[in-house]
Amino acid sequence: MEVVCLRIGNVAPLPVDKRRLSIWLSPRDLAQLVSIAIDRPGLRFEIVYGVSGNRRSWYDNANAEGLGYRPQDDSEFLAAEVLANEKPGADPRTETFQGGTFVVAEDGGDPTRAPVKPQRRKARAGAKTARKRK
Repeated sequence: MEVVCLRIGNVAPLPVDKRRLSIWLSPRDLAQLVSIAIDRPGLRFEIVYGVSGNRRSWYDNANAEGLGYRPQDDSEFLAAEVLANEKPGADPRTETFQGGTFVVAEDGGDPTRAPVKPQRRKARAGAKTARKRK
């Protein structure tokens, strides 16, 4: 059996925020990685990162390069525009950690959505009736 695990960052025509400048994977770089995974003879088990050749990348992609991956794209050409359009006030943890908005899930979920109000517990049917009879 041959297995290639592609740990894909974010596939999109263009990166849309600061975090994705680091994890962006262009469609043509994705096509190259998939072709390598399918066509490369002699693979047994490989783990590679699905990211373009981004200067801001968080990953060492030496495994992919060893298989012949040569990314064609880099998000840096859009960095000035993306950073200029970045909205202030986001939780800094969403930009710092790989999980983005998911890293704050334990603190109440997606910070881009309205807070969820806790629901009141509903009394069980018949519970009041049983107490009154006593």
